[in-house]
Amino acid sequence: MLRKGLGCGMVGGAASAVLAGLLAVVPSVAMAQAGGVTFNPPTDFPVGLTPASVAVGDLNGDNHPDLAVANFDAGTVSVLLNDGFGGFINRTDFHVGACPASAAVGDLNGDGRPDLAVANFCENTVSVLFNDGSGDFANRTDWLVGFAPNLVAVGDFNTDGNPDLAVANLGDHTVSVLLNDGSGGFANHTVLLIGGSTASVAVGDFNTDGSPDLAVTDTSTNRKLRVLFNDGSGGFANRTDLSMPAAPNSVTVGDFNTDGISDLATANADGPTVSVFLNDGSGGFANRTDWSVGLSPRSVAVGDFNTDGSSDLTTANNFAHSVSVLLNDGSGGFANRTDFTVGAVAQPLSVAVGDFNNDGRPDVATANTPGNSVSVLLNTTGSNAPPTITVAAGGRCVTGTSGSINLRVGDAESPAGDLVVTVTSSNQVLVPDANITLGGSGADRTLSVATVASQTGSAVVTLQVNDGTNTSAPVNVNVIAGRPQAEKIGGTAHPDMIFGKNGDDTIGGRDGNDLLCGGNGNESLGGNGGDDTMYGANGDDMLFGDAGADYFSGGNGTDAAEDLNAAEGDTHDGTIP
Repeated sequence: MLRKGLGCGMVGGAASAVLAGLLAVVPSVAMAQAGGVTFNPPTDFPVGLTPASVAVGDLNGDNHPDLAVANFDAGTVSVLLNDGFGGFINRTDFHVGACPASAAVGDLNGDGRPDLAVANFCENTVSVLFNDGSGDFANRTDWLVGFAPNLVAVGDFNTDGNPDLAVANLGDHTVSVLLNDGSGGFANHTVLLIGGSTASVAVGDFNTDGSPDLAVTDTSTNRKLRVLFNDGSGGFANRTDLSMPAAPNSVTVGDFNTDGISDLATANADGPTVSVFLNDGSGGFANRTDWSVGLSPRSVAVGDFNTDGSSDLTTANNFAHSVSVLLNDGSGGFANRTDFTVGAVAQPLSVAVGDFNNDGRPDVATANTPGNSVSVLLNTTGSNAPPTITVAAGGRCVTGTSGSINLRVGDAESPAGDLVVTVTSSNQVLVPDANITLGGSGADRTLSVATVASQTGSAVVTLQVNDGTNTSAPVNVNVIAGRPQAEKIGGTAHPDMIFGKNGDDTIGGRDGNDLLCGGNGNESLGGNGGDDTMYGANGDDMLFGDAGADYFSGGNGTDAAEDLNAAEGDTHDGTIP
C-alpha cells in the first residue's frame, strides 16, 4: 500500500483523510476474458480500523494458516486464528506503534514460533511482537527505522541463520536493514539510500549466490524497480535499476518460468498492470512483460491457484473492488486472467495467499479499506465433483407387488465401491423405508421395492450417492401400485416401477428406464421411451416396446409383442412367440 505525505503524528481521522486522497483515479482497461480458476464468494471477517496489510502464518501452531492484519488508523494488529475450515472469527487485537502500514511473519527469536514485525508509518519504528505459542503477542519491542516506514520484509541477510528485517521507508527514500542478534533484538541498523519513493520491498536470491537480495519499488516519477545485491554480510552496495511502464506499488518474488531462478512481479496502480521480470540467472531482468489487471492494483502475491506446478499471480484491485487471478502458462505468460469481486463496499489494499481450508488449493485473503474487514476467498478450482447415480436398464418383477431395478453409480475421484447410496420414500404407507433394499457394492447396484399389498397409489423413492465429501443430485423413482380392477396407469418422465396387480390393465411407462409388472389379467404394457423391462405375468398380454433397448417377458398366457426389434437392442425370454 502506498502512502505519500503522511508524517508523524498524523493518526486517526487525519491519516484516513490523507490515505483516501492518495487513491487517485487511474484509467481503466478492458478485462481479458479467461477461465480455468474458480473461487467461492468472499466471506468477510471484521478487523480494526483501516486495515492496510494482511500476512499469513500458523500463529498458534495448529497447522492451520492464520492471518495478521495491520490496522492503520487503529494502531493495532489483528490476529485472526483459523478454525481449520477457512473461518476466522477468533480475533485478538494487539497494540503496536502509530499507523501500522505493514505486517510480516517470521521466527524472530529462534524459539520455533512465528513472530510478527509491523512497520509503523507515523512513528518511524518497527514493532516486533513475540509469540507465546498460542497466538498471543503481548511481548513487544519497538526499533527505530527511517522516515515513514511503509513495508517490512523478512530475510536472513547476513546468513547467520537468524531472520533479519528490511524496511522500505517511503518518507526518506531509504531501506533500513536490521540484523537480528539471535534473540529478536535489532539494534544493528543500516540505512540504504535508494532515492525516489521506496514503497515496497521483497526478498529473493536473484543472482543465485546463496545470499538473499532485495527488490525495492520506486513510485516516484522515476518509476523504477531497484534490485540490490547482497554481499553476503548484509551489505547491498551493488544495485541494478529496472525501468517500469508505470509506478510500481508492490513487488513479489516467484519462479514464473519454472527454471529454478527467482523472478519478479510488480503491481502498478496507474497501469493498471502487473509487470513480470524474468531473471536470466545472474540477476539480470531485461525480459519484462506487462499484463492487464483490475483498476488500481495495490498489492500482488504468488500462488499456484490451478495446481499445475506453475506460479500464478493475484492482485488486490482497490478501485475495482476485486482481485485479479492471472494463471501462468508455464513460461511466464499471464494472459489467462479472471477477476473476482471482493464486495461492493470493500476496496482491497493488500492481498495474501494461503491454504485456509486445508484442501490443497491456495486461497486468497484481502485487507479492505473501507470496509474494515478481511475477505477470504476459498479456491474451488478443480474441486471434487459430486458422484452420480442413474437408473440403468434391466430389472425384474418379483411378485405382483414387488420388483427390483438396476442402478449405476460413479465418481471421478473415488472408487465405486467407496460410494454410499441412500434412499427414502415419500409415502411410508405404500412403500415404507423398511420395504426398500439396496444391493451391490461396486458400480452396479440394485434397488428392490415391495409395496404394501393392501395399498394403492404412488410413492416417490429418492436416491442419492455420497463420496464422503459431496452428495449427488437426487434421482427420483416413481412407484405406482394399481387397484385390483381394470384401469389405465400412466407413468412419468422419471424412471417408474408400476405394479398393475389384478385386472385387465393398460400400463404405459412413458420416459425413463421403467419396470412394468402386469400381474393377473390381460394386460397391455407399453414401454414408450427408455430401456424398459416388461413382465406380462399371468393373462393374455400385449407388450409394446417402442424406442429403446427393451426386455419382453410375456409370462403365462398367450402373449404377443409389437416393436420387438433386435436392431434396437430388444430382447425377450422366449415367452413371446
